Amino acid sequence: MPGLLGLASSLRLQVAAHNAPAALRPLLAPLLAAHLRRISPTADADSLEAAVRPVLLPSEQWGDLERWRGNARLLAWLRSAYIASRDETRATLPAADRSLQAYPGTLPHAHQIREIFGTRLVAGRNALNIWMERRGVYELLTTELVGALGGYLRGRLARLGRRLGRRPRLLEAGAADGHLVAHLRASLAGERGEAAVADVFACDDFSTAAPGGVRAARSRGVEQLGYWEALAEHKPDMVVCAWMPMGVDWWLSPPTEEPCTPWAPRRRLVSRSHAFRHTPTVREYLLLGEADDGSVGHLWRTWGNPAFRPPTAPPSLPPPYLADGWERADLPEIGRWMLNRFDSDLDPHGSRAVSFVRLNS
Repeated sequence: MPGLLGLASSLRLQVAAHNAPAALRPLLAPLLAAHLRRISPTADADSLEAAVRPVLLPSEQWGDLERWRGNARLLAWLRSAYIASRDETRATLPAADRSLQAYPGTLPHAHQIREIFGTRLVAGRNALNIWMERRGVYELLTTELVGALGGYLRGRLARLGRRLGRRPRLLEAGAADGHLVAHLRASLAGERGEAAVADVFACDDFSTAAPGGVRAARSRGVEQLGYWEALAEHKPDMVVCAWMPMGVDWWLSPPTEEPCTPWAPRRRLVSRSHAFRHTPTVREYLLLGEADDGSVGHLWRTWGNPAFRPPTAPPSLPPPYLADGWERADLPEIGRWMLNRFDSDLDPHGSRAVSFVRLNS
């Protein structure tokens, strides 16, 4: 019962914060976040629903949920609490920590992940989703994924280098803690005394907490730069980005972040000159994460999903990337190894690797 009482009190705090004056919401946000972290419901799923439902659906109408749809913190916490309340999850997480942290600095194999997180729970999701969410991990790096990605990049960069007559430059934008770029550098390094296939850079503005912290990111060579600043400084020939923020299109214009509230951030885009598709040196960019109708990028401006075409636009309007002179290609040889925090039995391959190449480059 103490867990359920805490849960109910937490939801009431959410309601109070959601209805608070805008000036007070930034002050309430850290208090609410701390309260959520202290609560760990241990009741079964039915009891959890009994505590949650009256607060989220006071009139028992689905319209009640509209006010919560943009509250990413609440939704993530509810999902985690629901799965974490299962006995199977509580047994799996400590074992996963022991297995995955046994050899620091190395990547697990895909078969190890399947063995550790084999039990499926709650509409196909399981302890793996919780494990990744608690660590701020969106895409789980495995030996196979980095091998496939590194192999693709080596081939593309080598051909690009021969065409340019120099060593090409690769930028990872939004590199967070630098985990991916550290392994990519190793993958792209020359063998037997040969020179590396490319100069590799990484940037992040550190506006959101990186999973391993800013110190870890800097130790892995991640520069504190906005992606548009890194474009101007390094003039990359190729760009990689994993899990670009939802609703934002970095390829057209860098965002000026102006959250409406701490609970439902919305970014307003301001056009600037330095953008990925409009940087003359960039020949190709590679996006990793959910594509077309997921939580990565803007569904129209990034992916060209026709269902999200501007309402006043004619049906013949081409996708923005095509109008800008780029072509798109999915890379299943990489995507088959991708595993993200939202995957489940019902939707096991939510992530994809998608390449955008400048036409006539």
